[in-house]
Amino acid sequence: GGVVYVWGEGMLSALEARTGSPLWRCPVGDTAATGGLPVRVTPTDDGLLLVCAGSRVLALDAATGGERWRFDGPAAILCPAAYQPAGSSAAGVYFTDYRGMVYALDLATGADRWGIATEARQSAEPVVVADGLVHLGSGVAMYTLDAVSGTPRWRYAVGGAIVGAPVVSDGRLHFGSEDHCLYTLDAVSGRLSWKLETGGAITGTPAAANGMIFACSKDHCVYALDAARGTRQSSQ
Repeated sequence: GGVVYVWGEGMLSALEARTGSPLWRCPVGDTAATGGLPVRVTPTDDGLLLVCAGSRVLALDAATGGERWRFDGPAAILCPAAYQPAGSSAAGVYFTDYRGMVYALDLATGADRWGIATEARQSAEPVVVADGLVHLGSGVAMYTLDAVSGTPRWRYAVGGAIVGAPVVSDGRLHFGSEDHCLYTLDAVSGRLSWKLETGGAITGTPAAANGMIFACSKDHCVYALDAARGTRQSSQ
């Protein structure tokens, strides 16, 4: 099984992954309509396909390509949408535009639940929703918002732009910055647990596994660290 999505000539096409057979096509806008930005898609477990195209978010029926709802925002959306499934306390669709405005929409209807302004973003990575919180890097700060209400929980400023997405693991939030540092904060309080200075900018998203955090720096090294303490296990 599986489905491949292809965007071209203003149409989003769904193809059967094994054979390439067409399943459906839906008009979403060409490069002129999207401001030259790529169309980004997010399949959900709720039978929806979330499509970010220019300043618009579409929810399509994943089986037929039929439009369920649309949201038109005031500014271009650089990142794919994140979502929490129906039945969870934070069920909804979450995304941000290039100006740093963060939105939460109702998953079923697309109704605007809340919007919170942060800082202009350089990142094309999605926001991260975990444990009822929305985390995102905007400008030179990491923001955490309540997923249900949008209420800001904390803001942590660093010395350079945050380009990659954070990763949340075991109650800790890990992210890198163009200030050459890898940061680990308490995900709920925003309190700094540790930071490591490398020899170059960290513009990607760290990876967490088995109590370790892995990050690539532009000093041509990959760092493997103990996620709780920040002690270096290796760098290559």
